[in-house]
Amino acid sequence: MSENSEQQPDSDKAKPPADSFAGLPVWQPRPEIYEEYECPSCLRPSRYVRPYTLDIIIFLIFFATKYSETYVRCPRCMRRKILVSLLPALLVSTIASPLVLVTWGWTFFRTFSKLPYDDGR
Repeated sequence: MSENSEQQPDSDKAKPPADSFAGLPVWQPRPEIYEEYECPSCLRPSRYVRPYTLDIIIFLIFFATKYSETYVRCPRCMRRKILVSLLPALLVSTIASPLVLVTWGWTFFRTFSKLPYDDGR
């Protein structure tokens, strides 16, 4: 029996790993954490709730003024707001209807982007 034990390699000795990285712990990716905010319009939680700006242009006979209204909504509610407000805005703004279509259209198409919020700073 002593001959058999001499022929077998020692199992107590550490064998070098075949891969040099085999001894390192395996990296486990953490799940991405998103903050969800409640949409003030539909009251649903969404991670896409962000501010959108609509330009309001008021024309008088010899005077024009512009101001911006900011709405904080999810993209679905913002699209609804733009589409509902667009018809009265176009009827009232006969002179500047192309300008209204361009500025509000840009905001409408921006609601389809999945890009992170950028406030322009």
